[in-house]
Amino acid sequence: MALRSFRPLKNDQWRVRLSPVERTLLRALPEQAMPLVGSGDQSVQRLFPPAYVGEDHGDAQEDYRVATETELADHHRQALAELAASAGDGVISTDQLYLWLGAIEALRLVLGTQLDVSEGQTIDVANVGEDPRYAVYYFLSSLQDQIVAALATTLGEPDPSASPPGWAPSDSTLPDWPSEPGAEP
Repeated sequence: MALRSFRPLKNDQWRVRLSPVERTLLRALPEQAMPLVGSGDQSVQRLFPPAYVGEDHGDAQEDYRVATETELADHHRQALAELAASAGDGVISTDQLYLWLGAIEALRLVLGTQLDVSEGQTIDVANVGEDPRYAVYYFLSSLQDQIVAALATTLGEPDPSASPPGWAPSDSTLPDWPSEPGAEP
């Protein structure tokens, strides 16, 4: 994969530079994942995170699931469908790039669940054994990083008026935070 796969162009467009093999993979993976979305399969559980932690929120958790599951599933399907449809394109819009980002994150979450990858775990592609899904997980992680970095290049200077009171983007130091909860700084 090229070190810089996404480059901003004029008119809210992005140049996408990927190899034919990478493009084929980005077309195939969403097609494999889409039937799992909303199916109740354990590998998609991370796509529908709980609102509450613990067992004492059963009714509230169920209400949250009922209220959000369809919309989340539709969002994931839309992002996955867009990635599959436009993976072969050399130029995509910013809206498409954001959908790519969502689809890649969904694919990473599904693969991470299947591979039992936990948060903060480092994957060493050279030592993954015979399971090629680790290499795919690494590829998707790298691609996600590249998209975020590319989108960050389009951000302007921060607006100091949008900062919280007492803080400005040019401040090089952070305030001293209390060492104890409830203590004054």
